[in-house]
Amino acid sequence: MARGVKRLSAKEVANLSKPGRYCDGGGLWLQIARGGTKSWLFRYQLDGRARAMVLGPVSAVTLAKAREKAAEASATLK
Repeated sequence: MARGVKRLSAKEVANLSKPGRYCDGGGLWLQIARGGTKSWLFRYQLDGRARAMVLGPVSAVTLAKAREKAAEASATLK
């Protein structure tokens, strides 16, 4: 069964360390840079082009707050 929105848990976010992007759903992504820095991204399309909005670092923005910010950004785009 496929998982939808809210794929990540707070524990997973804390434990992930491999560089890359991890989807939470609804356009929200956790990005881990090569140096280990973690940040939240909201990915969307505008005029047929992929865009990304940085929502803040994991150290300052919790998973719940990142989900709120992504929902607000999504509503603004609509």
